[in-house]
Amino acid sequence: MKTKHDEYNLTIQIYAALGFVILTLLVLLVAWYVIDVLLLTFAGVLLAIFLRTLNNFLSKKGHLSDSVSMTLVLGGLITAIVLVIELIAPTISNQMEILFNEIPVAWIKLKQALSSSLNLKSIASIYEEINLHQFLPQAKNVLAQTVNFFSTTFGLVGSILVFLFIGISLAYDPNTYTQGFLKFIPLNKREKAKATLDSLATTLSWWLFGKILSMVIVGVLTSIGLWMLGVPLALTLGLLAAILTFIPNLGPILSAIPAILIAIVQSPTIALYVIILYVVIQTLESYILTPVIQKKIDFIASCFNCYFATGYGSINGYSRSSFSDSFIGSSKCDN
Repeated sequence: MKTKHDEYNLTIQIYAALGFVILTLLVLLVAWYVIDVLLLTFAGVLLAIFLRTLNNFLSKKGHLSDSVSMTLVLGGLITAIVLVIELIAPTISNQMEILFNEIPVAWIKLKQALSSSLNLKSIASIYEEINLHQFLPQAKNVLAQTVNFFSTTFGLVGSILVFLFIGISLAYDPNTYTQGFLKFIPLNKREKAKATLDSLATTLSWWLFGKILSMVIVGVLTSIGLWMLGVPLALTLGLLAAILTFIPNLGPILSAIPAILIAIVQSPTIALYVIILYVVIQTLESYILTPVIQKKIDFIASCFNCYFATGYGSINGYSRSSFSDSFIGSSKCDN
């Protein structure tokens, strides 16, 4: 038979459980509304990890102090960015303008080729109903979401400044922020928390290295392959492929669409070769290059990565799914 004391304890447990559920829901609700801020902060942390990785390499090889090597890293990156802008920005700008002018022409030619080769009025009528002005905004959706990610909270310029400030501040003085964070951890747990943070930083640095390496290889191979096939705008299309490689699963598909449309203007055969080229390059990246890099941080199953990226992108926008596999990689770190 239950006593009043037992009933009192049961009531306390029920209220405690209910309070925990309500608190969890409130935290999730707040996180939902500040997701852009959280992702902007996470992007800044990734920048800091990238800068620290370069800094550690330079300081060890050059036997330099931490502040001197970090200053050299930032100076070198700024110089490299300025040189790249000076050398290829005009070419890329012109090719981008040509690309957007060529896509409508390629779309019309694709409709004509399909309707004439299949000789079916129904097919032609279906494609007539597809308005290119409705199609292009969907193709640009990821780019629009990316811009929106930066612009909705602080404005584009403000978001970039916040991103750079977080990244550079953390990179210059990581110990101050780490020690400040550890003060919120109980004393008997701080050593384990510090080890977890170190493991997390190592994991994300390898993830970032793998991403950058994948982007460079995909961009170079795509540009060379398209150039050998005689496809116009090979440099711009290769750059687009490199950038969209950062978005898992969906990015490679989006990068192939403009190249295929441009190739169709020349001939269906070249378009077929372009499709084969993209399939080969993405197979190389997905099944050879990426697994080799990810072995360093513990292999992430492709199907789980695809599921998480697709689900995360459908909820928060596909531009935000760029960080999905970094979240998965973070969860794999040990201490």
